[in-house]
Amino acid sequence: LTVTGSPAALNSSGVAQVLLNSAIAGNDYQVRALTGSGDVIDTSAVFIVQARASAGFTFDLPPGYVVEAGKTQPIVVTAVDINGNRDSLYTAKVALTASGGDFEITPDSVAFVKGQGTFSVRARATGTYNLTTADAGVLSTDLTNYTVNAAPVDRLSFAGLADTPAGAGRFFFVRAYDSLSNLVNDSAGLVIELQQISGPP
Repeated sequence: LTVTGSPAALNSSGVAQVLLNSAIAGNDYQVRALTGSGDVIDTSAVFIVQARASAGFTFDLPPGYVVEAGKTQPIVVTAVDINGNRDSLYTAKVALTASGGDFEITPDSVAFVKGQGTFSVRARATGTYNLTTADAGVLSTDLTNYTVNAAPVDRLSFAGLADTPAGAGRFFFVRAYDSLSNLVNDSAGLVIELQQISGPP
């Protein structure tokens, strides 16, 4: 809370005009008047600094948040004014969408209660995406670089195996995938053992 025009001298009508300003919404604000020697003359009644009209949204997750494919992630979205204060009067319906990938977002839109709504987000495909909240008006905000990494290794696949002349070597490849068929790129160091299970000894 900033006070402009203090200390102030009373005019001929016994009145002094002082400007109060706060960028932070909240309850239980009070001010008091003191004499030049510091003696308290009076204390104001409690007053409220209200949030201004909503100017956008904030997320309870930071940009660049990393999540594992297949896991359900709750995301809380808050309507805020130009100063970042929660707009508790905001009750519009807001949708959350993804810039690509394979997402399951429930519900697809939420009627905010006291300026806030919660979505459940489940991503199946790895990658980096933007999540966007928007209402039917002009408010829209992005959660950027929402990163989906592969889940733990669930299965392996073989590539390059084919009929080969006796005595001739052939290279083939083993790839690791999670349960959603995403290639597990961070599986370096995974040790696998190959055993013959059929054919001549």
